[in-house]
Amino acid sequence: MKKLQKTWITDELLDFEYKKYQLLGYLKHVNDAFQARKLYPELSDLQNHYRESVDLKAQQAQWSGQIRKKLTGIDRQKLQLTYTSEFQELAPLQEVDEILNYAIPQLESTLSKGHELFEKVHQSLSIQPIGIMPLFRKEGYLFVYETINRDLRIYEYQVRLFDTHIPPRRRVETTLIDSRRKNFTTTFESIKLELVRKNTHLPNPASYLVESRMGYPMDETLLPIARQKVAQEVG
Repeated sequence: MKKLQKTWITDELLDFEYKKYQLLGYLKHVNDAFQARKLYPELSDLQNHYRESVDLKAQQAQWSGQIRKKLTGIDRQKLQLTYTSEFQELAPLQEVDEILNYAIPQLESTLSKGHELFEKVHQSLSIQPIGIMPLFRKEGYLFVYETINRDLRIYEYQVRLFDTHIPPRRRVETTLIDSRRKNFTTTFESIKLELVRKNTHLPNPASYLVESRMGYPMDETLLPIARQKVAQEVG
C-alpha cells in the first residue's frame, strides 16, 4: 500500500505544488485499489487523512480568530481605525491553509467512492447462523463462502472491545483454520459438527455463515466486511 504519512502536510518541503503532487499520487493508488474492489486498508487510512485534515482546518480557523490584530492607520473617509491580522503575515500558515483547501475536497471525493463500494459489498453479503446458537456468542466460527467458485474459508473468531472509543466499539479478530472447496452434498451444519469433534476447546460454538455471490478480494474486502457483520450480529 502506498502510504501518505500522518504528518504529510507539514513534513519536508512546505510547498503547495509539492504537496499536491504527493496527495494526487496517494489518491491514484487508493482509486486504483477501489477500482479493483479492494477496500482495506485503503478505506480506513483515507478516512483518517480526511478527518485529520478537517480537524486541522478547524484549528487553523480557530487560531486565526484568536491572533491579535494591530492598528495600522485611520480611514479618514469612513472615520474608522484600520487593523491587520498578524495571522496574514505568517506565510507558512497561509501555505498550510492553501494545501488544506485543495486537499479536503479531493480526499472527500475519493472517500465517497470508497463508501459507495463499501455499501455495495455490505448489502450483497448475507449472514445467517449455522445450527443452534448458544447464549455466549463472543467466540466461535466464521464461515466465509464464495458461491461463484464454492471456495469456503473457516475462521475462529473472537469479539473484543475498542477501549479507546466511547461507547466502546466491537472488533472481531479472526484466525484462519481451514480452507476448502465445498461440494454439493456437504452441509455447513455437518462441517460445524466436524469442527466440534476436532476442536474440543469450543464444545458449543456460535457459528455464522457469510455468503458472497460476487467475486470480491478476500483479505482486502470480503473478510473485513464479514467481520463487521458478525460484530453487528453479536451486538
